[in-house]
Amino acid sequence: MKQLLIVFLISTIPLFLFSQSYIETKWEKFYGGSYDDKAKSVVSTETGFVVAGWTRSSGNGGKDLLVINIDKEGNKIWEKTYG
Repeated sequence: MKQLLIVFLISTIPLFLFSQSYIETKWEKFYGGSYDDKAKSVVSTETGFVVAGWTRSSGNGGKDLLVINIDKEGNKIWEKTYG
């Protein structure tokens, strides 16, 4: 039984290795401040994306809602913090 399990695992590993599709990264940028910031949702728009999440970088001591509008190249158009 142990040998059968080992043979099964060895024969299925290549399937997992070659089934992963390659995703090309167009750009990568970081937004927010120097503390704990986290994106929770990204919505595509005609001109780019709207990213919503929370931040602790605003200096108020707790989590604040953070909304950032970016263009298709990742350049920040505007940023708003609520809370």
